[in-house]
Amino acid sequence: MFAMQMEFWWAINQLPSLKPSFGFQEFLLLVLLTLMLFLAAALLLPSRAEDEGGGLRAYFEQDGRFALLALSAFLTLGAIINVSMFGADLNSGWAWLDLLMILVPVAAYLARSRRVYASLTGLYVPLAAVDTWVSIAT
Repeated sequence: MFAMQMEFWWAINQLPSLKPSFGFQEFLLLVLLTLMLFLAAALLLPSRAEDEGGGLRAYFEQDGRFALLALSAFLTLGAIINVSMFGADLNSGWAWLDLLMILVPVAAYLARSRRVYASLTGLYVPLAAVDTWVSIAT
């Protein structure tokens, strides 16, 4: 989550050089994108000691899983912004990578098995690393 926040911060700092002005709808998309990232981070861990009474594992399985949906919403909005604001091609490699990165957290949210969680996390971590590398390289 921290790496995604840093990548987002970097992208927002580069925004004026890529697109010096944008309309209100584009602004709203950027605000919504920021809110989804914040929501994903906020839901990941309990904010009150009472919420972690059964342990972090129990908290995640009960409430923290919703961070996965917020993460997928963040990535979906990012793809929409890439296409609408920057004219990115949906048939490119980044689009397929983004699609995988959107679907894996949704699959983890729907899963009930710790083994499935672990497998999907094992798949997601290298995808996120490649995505970070691609975004830095471009």
